[in-house]
Amino acid sequence: MRTKQQKAEQLEALNELFEKATTVILTRYTGISAAKLTELRRKFTEAGAKYQVVKNTLARRAVQGGKMEFLSEYFKGPVALAVGFDDPSAPAKVLTKAVKDADYKKLEAVVGALEGTKIEPEGLESLSKMPGKLELRAQLLGTMNAVPSKFVRTLNEVPEGFARLLGNVNGGFVRVLAARKAQLEE
Repeated sequence: MRTKQQKAEQLEALNELFEKATTVILTRYTGISAAKLTELRRKFTEAGAKYQVVKNTLARRAVQGGKMEFLSEYFKGPVALAVGFDDPSAPAKVLTKAVKDADYKKLEAVVGALEGTKIEPEGLESLSKMPGKLELRAQLLGTMNAVPSKFVRTLNEVPEGFARLLGNVNGGFVRVLAARKAQLEE
């Protein structure tokens, strides 16, 4: 039996979890072994997310009055939370991939929250297909780098074109002189 102090600490930890989270996905995990749940937790951790089994009454109290209060009605039965902090799509990616694995066929997404907005299970599939934070940064940097690169190439084309023109004129002049010399020698 847990003491009031332990419950208060767990409630505080859950409050902090919901406050810091960008993405929360409630899942049902009935029929999955403890070993497989541990393996699933490891996959979430590797992706920069967290997977945690929660006590429903504490979870309901933790979301009360917060931006994710609408989740309280879903805390029934064995529930675990997939939580993302930096990359909002990370938990959805791990969960979508895990559900396709035969070992996790009984794993079910119930509902999700993205920055306090409710996401139905169908929307989680779309969220999992979104590029991650690092991918978005790379795309942004590529776009930002493309503009100056194109500008430099355009500026460089002017002297290159002039040099080609001079080469053609000079080469043509040399050919005319060579032809004229050949005529004179005949």
